[in-house]
Amino acid sequence: MPKSKIDVNRRNARRSTGPRSARGKARSAQNARRHGLAGANPLGALSKEVEALARALVGDDLDPERLVNARTVAQMEVMLGRICDARIALINRQLKKQIGRIRPAEDRSECDEATAAKQEQGALHADDFGEAEALVRVLPELLRLERYEARALARRSRALLFLSR
Repeated sequence: MPKSKIDVNRRNARRSTGPRSARGKARSAQNARRHGLAGANPLGALSKEVEALARALVGDDLDPERLVNARTVAQMEVMLGRICDARIALINRQLKKQIGRIRPAEDRSECDEATAAKQEQGALHADDFGEAEALVRVLPELLRLERYEARALARRSRALLFLSR
């Protein structure tokens, strides 16, 4: 590589080292906490549930290696459930925002009274309020959850292979 190209690459690398301001650093430090699906112990208080599921998987077998793999399978099952819950929460939040955008309460006519009552009870169909637009808006967040799901599925599959031996 010519010397000038190396220098250009080094200058570019210096510019892309992450946030430099205190505000930017504080914000990026919270990235893993957004969904509660990352970190050292993302399941926290669910450890009793994980342990019960792991014991059910291995039964009376006290082989430590099988128990470790059963715990991993159980953790990933709980994690997959939390990912599913996070997806549902994201979609519901966006649908509620979408409902407010399309027809604010003060713009409703008298014939919309039944619709307003259903909206307050959460019984409206998403189709009535632009489900497609709401899903398009939430898609980037849903794709971020995909990373956690792929990792959990891979870890569960690997642990199941060792557990079945």
